[in-house]
Amino acid sequence: MPVHHYNTCSWDLFGNLISLTPVSSAPVAPQPMSQTGTEIVYAVSGTSSTGRDTRGFGFVSTPSSHYAWQTPNGGYAVIPYAVDAITATLISDGDVPLNLTGATVASFVTGGYTPSPGTATVSGSTCPSSVPVGSTCSVTVSYDPTTIVCTNSPYGYGYAKIDLSLATDAGAHPDFTEGFTITGVPVCDD
Repeated sequence: MPVHHYNTCSWDLFGNLISLTPVSSAPVAPQPMSQTGTEIVYAVSGTSSTGRDTRGFGFVSTPSSHYAWQTPNGGYAVIPYAVDAITATLISDGDVPLNLTGATVASFVTGGYTPSPGTATVSGSTCPSSVPVGSTCSVTVSYDPTTIVCTNSPYGYGYAKIDLSLATDAGAHPDFTEGFTITGVPVCDD
């Protein structure tokens, strides 16, 4: 939900509010540099601009990269006690191309029955180092539950989760996660 500040504000490069100056003691706005639609631009630095719109609301426009997961995130699957491949697809939906420098994945135990999480590795990627705006690409994770030696579940179920993290220039972003119930895991001897 947007927050409107009826003051002169200072912001850092990450969009965090640094200071507020009441309107009554605020400096006078400089002459406008340009107007695009309802936005009146007062300052430009590189590709970023600041100003106010015709309703009197200020804005800071800083073009940046961004991505969104197209594969449903946070899902859950039932898989057999065998290697499984998970493909996570993303779309570059920012203002500029997404720079992708790497992907890492980790596996975790969920619940109390499974003594180890299995192993997960990034096994493939169709993502170039610079993903053009509007383009999609995929990262494939190979999850091997057979490294779970046994389970304390009397039904032979194991419970684990993978967490895929991307190194990009898009700032903080939610990781891709998927949980698993693994069937056919050997039952631990008491």
